Amino acid sequence: VTDNNWFKVLQTNEIKTVNFWRPGKSAFKVLDEGGLFLFKLHAPYNFIVGGGYFKEFNRETIKNAWDKYGIGNGTFTLKELEDRLSGLRYKNLVDDGEFEIGCIILEDCFYLKQEDWINVPEDWKSCNVSGKSYDTNSEYGQDLFNKVMKKIKNRCDK
Repeated sequence: VTDNNWFKVLQTNEIKTVNFWRPGKSAFKVLDEGGLFLFKLHAPYNFIVGGGYFKEFNRETIKNAWDKYGIGNGTFTLKELEDRLSGLRYKNLVDDGEFEIGCIILEDCFYLKQEDWINVPEDWKSCNVSGKSYDTNSEYGQDLFNKVMKKIKNRCDK
């Protein structure tokens, strides 16, 4: 599930390598390198709006994440990134007192125009606040994958 403002910054600037940052100490183990990672906006915008391909997961201080990914963090400045994360600091302190975030690094990101946004699958529950994985061997997974690939192809053909 993607922050709407984060998405707008990246979409407007057509950023290809992004940091899908997240607070908390848990690792990201859902995808193998090269796996498709999709962006679903927060309600009430229940749409798949783009995505990218998983490169790696790492933990970084906010400053290091900014230095490495800049606007690819979905903000225009380091201060804006710090402000977005300020309410979450107490949960994520490391030994030296610096705040770390989980960095899901995505490459070859794509952004769908609003008229191409894809409705979330029927089995998407509103209580899914951090995300959901789909297997392309399942009906919903295959259908979603096909819709995304068609939108990407149509975008490239124009």
